[in-house]
Amino acid sequence: MRADRLVARWIGPLLALVAVVATLWLAATGKLSLYIHPRYTVFAVVMAVLGGVAVLGGCVVMLRRDARPHHHEGEHTHAHDADEIGPGLLRRPRLLRSLTVGRVLIVVGALTALLVLPPAALTSATAQSRALATSADALTAGSPQLVGGDTSQFSVKDWASLLRSGGESAVAGKTVEVSGYLLDNGDADVVYVARLMVTCCAVDAQPVGIPVYLPDWAKDHKVNSWVKLTGRFQQNPSGSGAVPVVVVPAELASIAEPDQPYVY
Repeated sequence: MRADRLVARWIGPLLALVAVVATLWLAATGKLSLYIHPRYTVFAVVMAVLGGVAVLGGCVVMLRRDARPHHHEGEHTHAHDADEIGPGLLRRPRLLRSLTVGRVLIVVGALTALLVLPPAALTSATAQSRALATSADALTAGSPQLVGGDTSQFSVKDWASLLRSGGESAVAGKTVEVSGYLLDNGDADVVYVARLMVTCCAVDAQPVGIPVYLPDWAKDHKVNSWVKLTGRFQQNPSGSGAVPVVVVPAELASIAEPDQPYVY
């Protein structure tokens, strides 16, 4: 069988199997949640298994078909070349070689990206180009009853949701201890401690955060750097009407990015 025909025939099944193996491996190592919401993990695994079975079944059918004896072998092989590669490409060998090399590079790239490189979350730098989530529907989706709850375990999303749904009175005077990255929202004295919120998959991730009063924060802190914040909600000392209540920090310490940087 010609090499170009071999590549053209098997690139589809091979890419599908790479995706299946990558999905199952990420699920087994607990890293699939870096790409999709945890509630979809079982669904993704089941679909990956079914897809793998279907692809392997298709491969078996093709191999059995190739194993059958054929009369007029030369004519038969040429006909298959034309069917699988295309008669036009057979007459343009240089273009066919380039296309074959491109297909091989696609497979190598997929293997490298999905099975060789370590799984990685979206960077906080990516989130700078996305609008901060402020709608009540987005913030409260999947959240338990927050008013009157135990705030010691609240995440950035929980505090943002409580602030959005309950207003200033719901958070005033409460102590906050969260971690997140610094998100610039255009205020020289207020910076947001934020995390990416995933509702379906990483593609739709949107930053959610709480405002922190930190005059001239950009002089001593870098955007996207990860911090652990301890403080208390108070009226904004700057008197800004745009952000009436903020966290006044008692401590703001630099930390490494956590293994699970998202909230759900």
